[in-house]
Amino acid sequence: MFILSFGEDGPDTDVISTGSRSFIRMAIGFDPETEISYFLTIAIDFAEPLNGHELSFWVSAEHSNGFEETLWDGVETRFIKRPDRGLVWRAILLGVRVLVTWIGPERVLMLAMREHLPDRVAQKYLEINRVFEELGYSVTQCDPRHGNRCWLMERPEVV
Repeated sequence: MFILSFGEDGPDTDVISTGSRSFIRMAIGFDPETEISYFLTIAIDFAEPLNGHELSFWVSAEHSNGFEETLWDGVETRFIKRPDRGLVWRAILLGVRVLVTWIGPERVLMLAMREHLPDRVAQKYLEINRVFEELGYSVTQCDPRHGNRCWLMERPEVV
């Protein structure tokens, strides 16, 4: 059974930068029955072909034997129940805000990991877009490729 490891204030949000990647890794929970620890990672990587950065986020399940499993979306994290899901989502939004404020990238691409997202899931990406807008970025939805939605966030040019 998943036990959330933080409260209303959210988890710690220290930024780690290594070369072309900046990220936040947050401990979010533990399952005492399976001895699995869960971590949330939000990363912004420089992607030379984009001449900008790419935003991604995921949950990692670290087993007691050292094996680490990456969980990319809500379908794979259904073991996190309400209201914990809402707190984890707020941690994602907080992490995006902290990371973007910390590194101030000029342009960021965000690509949905699943094709043909249901509207309720797409709304969550729009919440991330609002964080960028609140930080002064313009947001453009890209043409979906093979059903994958994507968004480009750009800071206005300085004149």
